[in-house]
Amino acid sequence: MGRPLKVTTQTSRDPAAYRYWEKNKQQAAVKHAIYRVNLKLEVLTHYSPSGILRCSWSGCAVNDVDMLTLGHLDRNRRGTGIALYQALCTEGFPLGFQTLCCNHNQKKETMRSRGL
Repeated sequence: MGRPLKVTTQTSRDPAAYRYWEKNKQQAAVKHAIYRVNLKLEVLTHYSPSGILRCSWSGCAVNDVDMLTLGHLDRNRRGTGIALYQALCTEGFPLGFQTLCCNHNQKKETMRSRGL
């Protein structure tokens, strides 16, 4: 699936692209939502244990994509959300990340801040 069409400065300068966007706004939004979910699934699955979508915390069985997030192993804050997922795919999934459920991601940060 190709990249979704976004209204940007470039799109607004191109009358044909803008007309297409206005005419197909709802369809493009649905395609973009599907693209985002598929990209998140791809990245989180890659950084999950054994390539199976789930939390990397020992003993945690959470595998709901809406409850999973990407944890930075080395506190390397490179961004969040779709922009980070796109960058990781482009860079060939570099090391330094893990899939965690929201609770364990928060737990990890709390432990880190307490020096544990």
